[in-house]
Amino acid sequence: MQCLFAAHLGDEVVASDVSGAQDRFFTSATVSEKEHMLHLKLVNASDHPQSLTMTLGGAKTGAAKMWSLHAGSFAATNSIAEPEKIKPLESTIAVSAGMKHTVPAYTIEVIDVAVK
Repeated sequence: MQCLFAAHLGDEVVASDVSGAQDRFFTSATVSEKEHMLHLKLVNASDHPQSLTMTLGGAKTGAAKMWSLHAGSFAATNSIAEPEKIKPLESTIAVSAGMKHTVPAYTIEVIDVAVK
């Protein structure tokens, strides 16, 4: 997780607001001026999915890259027998004005969105 966060770090923290989130839901938003990239980090440490409506001012619509790290439970971990039980998976997500998104339970997501 630390490597995933460090690889997607902007040089400026941008304002973000979450209302109606459940306990154990955390966010971070930074912008990389050099890369013209918004780095969103969404952490759902609860046992319930978290539904969101995101308004991303200045973001380009289209596809964004997303890395997801999901565990089946709070106690889930990798082991010698299952060294890749929990590992980052890369995918894409559609970005639009007022986009709806759900972060599954026990999941960390990093979303890189191009900005204008």
